[in-house]
Amino acid sequence: MPTADDVYHSFNKHLAVEMRRSKSQNLAVYTYDYCAYVTFSVLPNVPKFYELPIGYSRAGLALLAEECVINPEWAATITGLADSEEKLERKDVELELADRIIVPSEFVKSTLPMKWEAKTTIVEYGCPPPALETHWEGSESGPLKVLFCGSLSQRKGISYLFDAARRMGRRIELTVIGSEVAPCDAVRRSLAGVTWHRSLTHAEVLEIMRTQDVFVFPTLFEGRALVVLEALSQGLPVITTANSGATDAVIHGGSGFVVPIRSTDAIVDCLEKLDADRSLLKNMKAEALAIASTITWASYRRKLIAALALHTAS
Repeated sequence: MPTADDVYHSFNKHLAVEMRRSKSQNLAVYTYDYCAYVTFSVLPNVPKFYELPIGYSRAGLALLAEECVINPEWAATITGLADSEEKLERKDVELELADRIIVPSEFVKSTLPMKWEAKTTIVEYGCPPPALETHWEGSESGPLKVLFCGSLSQRKGISYLFDAARRMGRRIELTVIGSEVAPCDAVRRSLAGVTWHRSLTHAEVLEIMRTQDVFVFPTLFEGRALVVLEALSQGLPVITTANSGATDAVIHGGSGFVVPIRSTDAIVDCLEKLDADRSLLKNMKAEALAIASTITWASYRRKLIAALALHTAS
């Protein structure tokens, strides 16, 4: 059965053939990481745009290898650590051959070696349209309704989420949406006693978001977490890290809180603030919707078109 890498290589070769056959005098190529090596190599005089949707591979591997040492019982959930030096080198060559690197966040740009900084442009992904209404009742008491949505991987910082939930005890009700990525006793133990949905449709996820108080996403390594933008669009304040790539949307103390990676204490502190001050929570929910209305996919398209036009014209 073909692997994902096989698909990438097949697409790459096919695109290179089609580009060489083209009779157009105004060619440009836009492609993604690990899908560009052949195409870029055979088109030396064609503008080459390269989208890197997640942080630089070598930076991610270093951080996640460190996490396996810090939290060995969660290490089974961290995939992708077996990437070969050949694969990493191929990605580096693609980055080197690209005329312009398009990234979705300041975080992704910060993970790249400085030699590529000058040719890197940030074009942020947008939020879905804000919800017209939510089902939040704004209660002044009762457990804080906390939501996590994502793969049950330690790359998402899930051990820190579950540790915070244990410390908060009955002050919160935790709902988790996401599939297991590998057998892991720590994951199974942590899911006991929480509301867990292994898989839901996108519409069902958004519906649940509209009933919750706060979204917690303590990720260790992302590009620009779309689920964070979706949560904001449904009126959910977000507790996340700078590594989510969404610090322009999650304004600390406004539409949510930005906490350090690997900090259960910081997550607990934010949850306690919201639990103790429901008026703050209500204000943050309004701010989340307001932010989502300004960071749109329409603005993403405008910025991307402008970036492409600027480079192809130069």
